[in-house]
Formats: sequence, structure tokens, C-alpha cells
Amino acid sequence: MKTRPLVLAALSGLAASLAAGAAPARDELIAIKLAPEDIVIIGPDKSVTRQQFDIELGAIGIVVHKERFALAAPNCQHDVIVRTPDIDKANAAAELAKRWKLFQQVQAALEKNKPIELKLLTRPYLKAGADGKFELPNCSAFFQLR
Repeated sequence: MKTRPLVLAALSGLAASLAAGAAPARDELIAIKLAPEDIVIIGPDKSVTRQQFDIELGAIGIVVHKERFALAAPNCQHDVIVRTPDIDKANAAAELAKRWKLFQQVQAALEKNKPIELKLLTRPYLKAGADGKFELPNCSAFFQLR
């Protein structure tokens, strides 16, 4: 696993490429585990300062090997990106503190070669298939902050 700054440009145009599909009526959470070998890149880099982290609004992105991702991603050609949703600017200070703590926990777990557990939000990117199982129509999903 490499750790380096996540290129946010890879996310540009994602909204335009989203396929129409049956979105869940309400948010559900889907728990997944990511082993260090599942992860391609984590952004920001572990050497980021708290000040830099806050300037970037606490954005955390984890790029996962598609074939090792817990859900099917049939239209994704390459890796899957799980990331934090946009920050709630009305409660920015508290949310940035929470994100910073989560970021440090993720980095510490990976340094110890331990898996990380995330809870994916079903909206807006996941959709339920005919069998009731969720899939990722494209390559991006949000995860909930703990």
C-alpha cells in the first residue's frame, strides 16, 4: 500500500458520469473492512499537518483495488474511491476535529498492518440490485464518520 496525496482531479466529472438507478429511499449503512493490501492510496498523505488538513476541509479519500472491494462495481473500469462527504460548514470546527481523529486512527491501524472498518452510506452512490444486495454503479462511495 502506498500513501500519498489523493489526486482530487480523479474525482472531477464523477457526478456527470453517474448512471441512473434505483437509489435507496433512506440512508442505510453498509459495514466493510479494508485490509492494508486492499488499499492503493490514502489521501491526504500521513505527513499532512492539522492546518493543511483543515485547509482541505478534512477531505479523506481511500482508493481501493476494485477486485478487492466488498461490493460489486460493474461499471467501474479501475479502482474504487471511498471518501468523506462534503463538510457541514455550519459545524465545521467540530466536524474537522472528528475527521482529523478518524484520519489518525486509519493511519495508525494501517501502520500496524490492521484492517480498517468503514460504514458506507447508501446514498447517493449505491443502488440495490434485483437480489436486494447493494452495488456501486460507478467508482465512488461515501463513508460515514464515526
